[in-house]
Formats: sequence, C-alpha cells, structure tokens
Amino acid sequence: MEINDNAIPDRIRTLIAIMEMCDPDVHEHTVHIRYYTELLLKAVREHGPDPTITDEQIEKIVIACALQDLGKITVPDEILNKESTLTPQEQEIYMRHTVRGGDILDTLTECEDQELLMYCKQICRYHHERYDGSGAPNGLKGEEIPFAARVVSVAEVYDLLTTDHFYRKRSRPTEAYHMIISGRAGSFSPEIIRCMQYVQDEMLEYAFSENIRKDQVTNKDGSKS
Repeated sequence: MEINDNAIPDRIRTLIAIMEMCDPDVHEHTVHIRYYTELLLKAVREHGPDPTITDEQIEKIVIACALQDLGKITVPDEILNKESTLTPQEQEIYMRHTVRGGDILDTLTECEDQELLMYCKQICRYHHERYDGSGAPNGLKGEEIPFAARVVSVAEVYDLLTTDHFYRKRSRPTEAYHMIISGRAGSFSPEIIRCMQYVQDEMLEYAFSENIRKDQVTNKDGSKS
C-alpha cells in the first residue's frame, strides 16, 4: 500500500521521525510490518467473519503500525542492545515500552484524526498481548485484545523471525510461517492465523526477496557495499 503522506497528521509524523532518528533500523522494520499487515487485513476482509473492513480502515491501521514501538525511546540502550538474555528485571523494564508508548500517544489530545490515533494507541499498547492471555502488559485474552493489535502482532512476529538481529540469526520464511501457525512462536488469533494461510505465498515471497536483497549488499565481513 502506498501511504498517502497527507493522511498522516503532523503530530504522528513527528513521532515517527523521532523514532527513526533514535533507531535507523525502525524504518525497514516498519515497511515490512506494513506490508504484512495490509496482506493480513485484506485476507481477513475476504475470508474472515467481518467483510466490512473498509479501505480507509486498512490504510489507518497500516499507518498506525509505524508507532507500535514508540515506547522503546524510553528504554535504556543497554537493555535494548543487550546480546544475552534479559534478566527478569530487565525484561520488565523492556516490556514497559508498550505502556510508555501509549502514554505518549495519550498526550495527542488534539490529533486531527481520532480514529487513526485510536489504532496507534491500540497497536502500541497491546501488540505484545497474546491470544491465550500469556502476553503483556495486561494479560488480555482472546477478543479482549483490540482487532488491530491482534493483526499487527502476527505481522511483527513474522518479520522478527525472518530478519537478522544482533542477538540471533533469522529463520527461513517457511520455517517462520510454520512456527506461527503451529503456535510455537506464540498464541495468536485462530481466525487471523486461518486467514494468513490465504496470503502465505505473498508473505513468503516478500520475506525471501528482502533477505536476498540484504545479502546482496552485505559483504562477507558484514560491511555494506
């Protein structure tokens, strides 16, 4: 989906810019998640129980994806960039980014697009919730989790699994897909997982192409060409 810049309120565009200045990798992650989210939303509209999702709602949810990790700007770098497993205390601090991001968004009381702001808040606060109640920050279960957050959580985990990180190597896209639909990557909405199967080919092809592109511009020593 080609994002219409005019559809993004100035205050939200500013927050996106701040995030990208703090972490240059955020932009690429956001581009990937937006692509997967759009595919999933269209699959839900065509094959799910609610065919009433409009193009405008899809566009707003896709835009809102960009602010899912807004609260990470408040997390200390030594935790964000730690290469070993986080301690329970560090994990608790890290997971506060969901609440902190939501708190930042709560300050945008005069945002021109309140529906878009609602999706931003929902995704930011609840994209780490899990369908079985095992997620954070509130342990929401099932459809207690807002719809937009349920969709984006699947898109985000798929991108995290198929992308290299300093603390682990990426999984093959086919393996990542099976990890998600089997529940090995967490508990997600069964309805969204069912709809994901209709767009699996597009998701796999995109992940493969992105990995090939990155491999082509990275030398053996890890430096960029």
